[in-house]
Amino acid sequence: MNKTFEYFKEKGFIFREHAINRALGQKQGKGKRAFTSENVLDVLKTGKKYHQAEGNKTVYFKDGIAVIQANDTGEIVSIVTRSPVKNGALRANQRRWIRIASPFVKVSLIEK
Repeated sequence: MNKTFEYFKEKGFIFREHAINRALGQKQGKGKRAFTSENVLDVLKTGKKYHQAEGNKTVYFKDGIAVIQANDTGEIVSIVTRSPVKNGALRANQRRWIRIASPFVKVSLIEK
C-alpha cells in the first residue's frame, strides 16, 4: 500500500486510503476492467475532465476508468471502472452524464 502511495506522490498526486484500496483491490467481473498504476496516471494526465457539482469533485475519465478528485483538498478519493461507454452513458451535449457509480451522477465537461 505504501509503495503505491509513494508512486503517485512522486508523480504529484496524493491518494486517500480508499483510492489506494480501489487501485490495489480491484474487483473483477462483468462491467469491470483491470488497470495498472500507469493507466490511472494516464487518466489523470490525459483523460477528459468533468466537474461534479454534488460533492464538489472533479472526475477524470478515459478508457472506462474514472478517477475522482476532491476539489477542496486536491486528493484522489476513489477510482471506479466501467466497461466502455455506450448506450447513452455519456451524452454529447452541454450537460453530460457519466456513470461513475450507481445511479448516474450529473457532471459537466470542463474543456481542456
